[in-house]
Amino acid sequence: MYKKPENRIDSWHDLERFGIEVLTGEACGLSIRLLCDLSPQGASLIEEFLSVKLTGDNNSWNHRGQEGWKSILLPRGILEELAVFCLAKDGYRSIVYVDWKTDYAWAHYVVGLDEGEYEEWREQHDEIYKGQWRVFFNAGTAGLRNRHFMSGRVQ
Repeated sequence: MYKKPENRIDSWHDLERFGIEVLTGEACGLSIRLLCDLSPQGASLIEEFLSVKLTGDNNSWNHRGQEGWKSILLPRGILEELAVFCLAKDGYRSIVYVDWKTDYAWAHYVVGLDEGEYEEWREQHDEIYKGQWRVFFNAGTAGLRNRHFMSGRVQ
């Protein structure tokens, strides 16, 4: 049986290992946001990602009464950035977002690579994807407050 590598995120459901459970898109009247339950780990991660503080009003939908669980409506379009953030928090040094389209196929996924693996990945995939990806180099600044790269200032 195929087992997806831990360093690859293809869908919202791949975020469950980070404590983010997607429940439904029907909770938003405009269908532009997805209702998610967040474990304590997921709540902490989302607070850090969005630089917000979830309150007691964010009671979880499916995990009522379970300590630390919260709910939030997240925009559908935030998946790629959230996936990049999650893999950066996991310590991957290079994170690649593939957005590849041909006449008959479309691929979207995010993959985390360890130190020095990006060049090898690029050599193996350049002919397939023809450069249709973005790479993020994790300088270890994923967090609540990031260091401004030009001035060195931390806000």
